[in-house]
Amino acid sequence: MNLQSYQSTDAKPIVDLFHQTFSASEGEQEGALIADLAKQLCQTTRPADLQIYVAIEDLQIIGCIMLTRLTYPQSEKIVFMLAPVAVHPNVQR
Repeated sequence: MNLQSYQSTDAKPIVDLFHQTFSASEGEQEGALIADLAKQLCQTTRPADLQIYVAIEDLQIIGCIMLTRLTYPQSEKIVFMLAPVAVHPNVQR
């Protein structure tokens, strides 16, 4: 398994991964909702505010974590929230 940073070509496979993962565990509606969240994060979040890492096995993305910056007007601290996270159902253990 290889771990690497997000590449713009990974957007569709990442969205598909979130859809498959959450549909399998929570149902189709939740899968579609989380997939849309992942898509929106990839498309609309400034690169400085989003870090995405993927796990690749046999040229397929099998896992993904997203770290999204949280900002607080009263603080200069840099804080990232770890969410969403997905691991393909076939490799969960």
